[in-house]
Amino acid sequence: MKKLLFVFAVAFMLVSCKKSTATRTEEFVKMYNNTSDMMVRSAGFKSTKATSTPTGDVDIEIKTTYQNNDMEAELMKNAIPDIIGQAIQAEPSGKELLAEGVKFNLKVYSANDVMMSAQTIDKNTKKGNIDLEAIAKGGKPDSSQLNEILKVFSKSLPIVDKASGVKIVAITADADNNILYSAEVPDQYADVLATNEATQVMKDEMMRSPDVRQIFAQTEAIGVNNIKYIYKDSKGKKLNEITIKRTDVK
Repeated sequence: MKKLLFVFAVAFMLVSCKKSTATRTEEFVKMYNNTSDMMVRSAGFKSTKATSTPTGDVDIEIKTTYQNNDMEAELMKNAIPDIIGQAIQAEPSGKELLAEGVKFNLKVYSANDVMMSAQTIDKNTKKGNIDLEAIAKGGKPDSSQLNEILKVFSKSLPIVDKASGVKIVAITADADNNILYSAEVPDQYADVLATNEATQVMKDEMMRSPDVRQIFAQTEAIGVNNIKYIYKDSKGKKLNEITIKRTDVK
């Protein structure tokens, strides 16, 4: 989740004149590579690069900072190609190239160069519902649009934190544009987590976490207000709810 800002980085990137498909494909590749530094800074990637293929398609390689067995890697492995694919489909030059038969082959790699996911975007790929053009122009999505963005991340759910056994089962937005993490807690931790003392200890740790600070920094542009963690036991009984406000980490 702390990488949400790459949604906007890729939405800004494409401009093209009406030229031959091959020429515009090469211009796309050049433009993508010229803006790769912005994507690396915004999304926290190690690198990203586009190349044209002998068949006239485009290969896009993204190397991330995630270890291939990290919890965050599981969350991001499908989200990254989905969002970049939607950005290509949303932009006029991308639409034109897709309509003319150009395929975009997206591959995402972990920090140790293990391929995490691969996806090909072509003219038959279903277009996403995220209004990237409006977001790129500074518009802040409402809760419905924010939930469309979060659906991309939710494709990898549920995922389990191997250290604690806590399972993230849903990531949604409420009517006030708060991000809600719904988590299932192992039964052996349920009683402890339900106490007020546990609530305060966990909240203090979260407020000090650089990851939480980064989530707030990178989601301010899309109007996210607070982050809420809702913990339940294996039977669905609510144990606790922790809210981290944007003002808590300033």
